[in-house]
Amino acid sequence: MEVGQKKSKAEEREFYRDYIYPKPKETAPQTRKGRGGARGRGRGGLLIVLILLGLAGALLLFDYLSNGLATGLFKKTSGDIILKAVDYYAVETGAFTSLNQANARAAETVAAGGAGFIYNDGTFHVIHSAHTKKPNAEAVIAKELSSSTATSSITAVDIFTIKIAGKTIAYTGGKQQKDAVQEAFLMPLTIFASMTDTAAKLKSGGMTVPQCYLKIQSLETDAQTALDKLSVTAGNDSTTGNTAMPLLRIKAELTSIINILSDIADLTAESAKLIRDLNYNAVKILCSYKEMMSEI
Repeated sequence: MEVGQKKSKAEEREFYRDYIYPKPKETAPQTRKGRGGARGRGRGGLLIVLILLGLAGALLLFDYLSNGLATGLFKKTSGDIILKAVDYYAVETGAFTSLNQANARAAETVAAGGAGFIYNDGTFHVIHSAHTKKPNAEAVIAKELSSSTATSSITAVDIFTIKIAGKTIAYTGGKQQKDAVQEAFLMPLTIFASMTDTAAKLKSGGMTVPQCYLKIQSLETDAQTALDKLSVTAGNDSTTGNTAMPLLRIKAELTSIINILSDIADLTAESAKLIRDLNYNAVKILCSYKEMMSEI
């Protein structure tokens, strides 16, 4: 169209449409498929979050049920540690109010092949050997110390019952910690029984000195393992709370037992001496444990 020429109505409308008021560019409408895809991606992310939360919850529940949440997020009372009262039976070769008399009888007892351990509970009890069952103590009296079989001057022979007090120890913590504490408290009695059994086998010829030596070393390892577990899993409870005093006492007891076993583990010892040392120290461990259980 030439300049100055009058525009027609149609041309004017085109001119205004294209140059003066151009029509805004239209955007493509969002399709249903696109909106659905966005919603799908959102739901997928939420599902992943829910799965992760579920797994975390399951792990925490498992930890709680098995260990009382040792991670420390919560604490679970695993229940009381119940240590039952138990009796042991000692062959007693005399009971005296005088220590000098007790020492004289102890020497006679050693000469007769016994331990000769003196236990003082207000009376000085001279002990030949200690046993987990009363018939075993009676058998020793009948075979070794009765009037018809005795080779010594010992005449006063009796059975002295060593009573170990029962205890209930309140313990708060995980199952593993509780088991470590319980194992530590039962270990002295386990070692006592094993020492007396070893002495009997050595005496009857059912075990040699080298085999006995290896057994003593094994018991020492067991005591050390129990002490290590107690120190690692229950160490924090040894200074605070209801279990403070019992844990400190059993740690000292296990340490003493380890030292005792280390001292008698002699590969070159004569059989008779080793039998006496096993019996003597077995009684010593039992009487010390009795005193400990009376104190806590």
